[in-house]
Amino acid sequence: MSEAAGLSPEPAALGTFERERGRMFGVAYRMLGSVREAEDVLQDAYLRWHGVDHARVENPSAYLVRLVTRLCIDTLRAVHHRRTEYVGVWLPEPLVAEPDPGPTGDPAGMHELADELSLAFLFMLERLTPVERAVFLLRESFDFSYRQIAEIVGKTEENCRQIERRARKRLAEGGRPVSADPEEHDRLLTRFLLATREGDVEGLLHVLADDVVAYSDGGGKVPSALRPVTGADRVARFMVGLVSKATRADFRLATINGRTGVVNYVDGRLHSVAAIHVEDGRIRSLFLVTNPDKLGTAGPDHATSPAGSHAMAIRSTGEEVSMMQLALDAQEASVLAGALRSYLSDLRSEVVATDSFDYREALKQQESTLTRIMEDLERFGGGVAQGGVESEAPR
Repeated sequence: MSEAAGLSPEPAALGTFERERGRMFGVAYRMLGSVREAEDVLQDAYLRWHGVDHARVENPSAYLVRLVTRLCIDTLRAVHHRRTEYVGVWLPEPLVAEPDPGPTGDPAGMHELADELSLAFLFMLERLTPVERAVFLLRESFDFSYRQIAEIVGKTEENCRQIERRARKRLAEGGRPVSADPEEHDRLLTRFLLATREGDVEGLLHVLADDVVAYSDGGGKVPSALRPVTGADRVARFMVGLVSKATRADFRLATINGRTGVVNYVDGRLHSVAAIHVEDGRIRSLFLVTNPDKLGTAGPDHATSPAGSHAMAIRSTGEEVSMMQLALDAQEASVLAGALRSYLSDLRSEVVATDSFDYREALKQQESTLTRIMEDLERFGGGVAQGGVESEAPR
């Protein structure tokens, strides 16, 4: 059937494109590490799909994935020079708003695992050539067969096997990130936030790995570290210095690329998005995106959306740690209270173990403040007691 007046695809063809949008975005975002560039690729794919004789397409889903992958390869080749000449460290654009998860049970859909979308994973993929990246992702993240991948990238099956092996070797040489348990991740993030807010360098050293690396991406448009900051002491002082310069910092927890991260507002303006990577019980990498061109998907709505955020604000506006603009339902409050209870247990162990009087007193003050917050959360969450017995939530 022909397209109506040549203005728009047939309704069935348009429906096919929309059904595959989640999968196509998943391919494009992983390939490019940029929400904006991924959306541009999808727009280009839509225009090309518009001009196709759909009656001659046997497998629309495979056709669209092939189209998007090839457009991404072309895009990566085109932006290579721009990224290598980038001012400072180039980081992937954070994905704060979760995309459509796609059809349940579809291995190539957007039902993502956190470690497959993490900034650490996407940053690692920058070591690969465009074709290596396509072959690796289609096999690793979307479970395509070598025959399917060969058709998509225009190579033989054997070539694709060799390309994948080469890509895996290259990634292994640089140390492929291994994601931590989500609870451990959130606990370390909470401790990191509190210590940073309080200017507690020693507290930060307790959560940072000795070889931690902090990457900061300002794109030459806002002040940022032009080179990675390495080592626990340097990273701790770097972060404390950043926060101390803000007259009013507002840290809000949000889901960033599948893991809990932070969107930061300074003087009422969106300033940065931060994500951590945890390994072996310590923060191994810190990714700080301040380039305003990469903050378009991290607005206020995303910090309070049901996409996984707790929308908790920890404001540095006075001497106390205040919980403001709390947007939690009872169940989320109970979950957050449980996370704080676990953190307090570790905190009390540190109070006992430390030999530093000043550090012990700082920990005790932090413990007192967090205990009050936890009790408030438990009351709001329905009075969840230490033993897990729930009572009716207050109205």
